[in-house]
Amino acid sequence: MNKQNIINIVFGIGIALAIVLQLTNTSSEASGANAEDSASKTTKAREVSGDGSSALKVGYIRTDSLLTKYERHKELQAQLEKKVKSLEREWERKMGVFQENLKVLEEEAPNMNEQQLRMAQQELEMKQQELMAYRERKTQEVVREEQELNASLFEEVYDAIDVLKAKLNLDMIFMWDIGGSLVWADESFDITNEMAEELNRMDDKLKDKS
Repeated sequence: MNKQNIINIVFGIGIALAIVLQLTNTSSEASGANAEDSASKTTKAREVSGDGSSALKVGYIRTDSLLTKYERHKELQAQLEKKVKSLEREWERKMGVFQENLKVLEEEAPNMNEQQLRMAQQELEMKQQELMAYRERKTQEVVREEQELNASLFEEVYDAIDVLKAKLNLDMIFMWDIGGSLVWADESFDITNEMAEELNRMDDKLKDKS
């Protein structure tokens, strides 16, 4: 392996620690909110029988804006981002050490015999492999932590749904995700704010107990 090959290896190393939380998109919230109170908004019903004998009460939650209003989510997201930044700094430190070792080898190579140069290159290759393994391990660690965070948040959302559907006497609640199957709904069915308030209330209750 010559010097150019070693340099190519170094610049071929990358890191993918900047994890983007699927639940942290900051798309704009539904515009033109009307002045109706939450009770009148969520009790608006659609007739499901021709004679008007029964009505279906529905609501929808915008997941993109919900999680920007849920304080616990924002706290956990901030913690994850802090960890990512810490790992990036550690990666940069390790890469700095590796590059220093490379620089030393480049400077000393002309004074080395073939065997010494080969051994130095092999040692550098081992360090490069360790760096790649470190990158992969830490990336998977962040991905796993993100998945656990998302699973926990979904459980909390569904717990809040159980409370909200009873409180608002709803028959159906839809989750509105960008790119999902629900492409439009009247804003009078939007219960995102009510859901955020319930989630924050439940979180405050847990904090009080701890």
